[in-house]
Amino acid sequence: NNRFGLPWQTTPRLSPYRFSDTFAVVPGNVASICNGFEGDYYNWICVENDISFIETEYQTIVLRDKFIECWKSTNEPKFAYISFQAAHAPFNEPPVELLPFLPDPTGKTANRVQFEKLVISIDTALAQMLSVVDIDNTYIVIVGDNGTPPNAIGPGQVSTKVKTSPYEGGINVPFIIYGPGIVPGVSDSLVSVVDILPTLSALLSMPSNAIDGLSLMPILENLNVTVHDHIFASDDGDRAVVQSRYKLIRLQDVEKFFDLSVDPQENNPINPLNMDPVIVAALRDAMQTYINRGL
Repeated sequence: NNRFGLPWQTTPRLSPYRFSDTFAVVPGNVASICNGFEGDYYNWICVENDISFIETEYQTIVLRDKFIECWKSTNEPKFAYISFQAAHAPFNEPPVELLPFLPDPTGKTANRVQFEKLVISIDTALAQMLSVVDIDNTYIVIVGDNGTPPNAIGPGQVSTKVKTSPYEGGINVPFIIYGPGIVPGVSDSLVSVVDILPTLSALLSMPSNAIDGLSLMPILENLNVTVHDHIFASDDGDRAVVQSRYKLIRLQDVEKFFDLSVDPQENNPINPLNMDPVIVAALRDAMQTYINRGL
């Protein structure tokens, strides 16, 4: 079991996480200030198995190479958890070898163009990493942790409705699962990152002690079914309960209702008095349940 690139917020310790090795780990993000040191992708604090040092090779390349080396040398069964630092700021220019093409700069800020270069570099590195994986005998989960950072928004985006917000631009992220027995295709069903543990447990026929989350096995076997009637997201007191069509956002103590089927950009809040009272009650009850849990 190996972990790569995970941002540590405190002194890293292996034993609580039951990982045999950790590689290319970063305390915080590459630009986080740690004991007076502020880095970037070419000059960053690297932690490997509790030993820290300054690394000057581009972080994504180190992450890629460490994974490939370790995956090749580890006997089955094996597991790896990988956290890319890109595309966090600073938006350093990636190496040419990770940029097989360049983003179209039309109508974009300089930060946005550099951000997209970082995303391209991740995609390129990930493809190289997967080239050493037996993808016909491995379950692969790829997920984003949040939306676009406010300082790198693209055309049509609003900085207050992206990362750290409960709007779709902050919480609607890519979620890909690939592996044996999984039906290929695209599903519009509601899912959450808390579903990963119970889903992997089901795929591997292992018991799950997940408190939150549901197995996505029904969706992986039939793209037309769903397992959630709503999902929940929160950040620093701002919360969202999302149904397949309707959504309730609570910004501290202010409620906003949206119909995502006609207003996916969440520009036009609905007066709850003009909604089906059953739907309003369901959204409010779900929201209060999570608030009562301290979430």
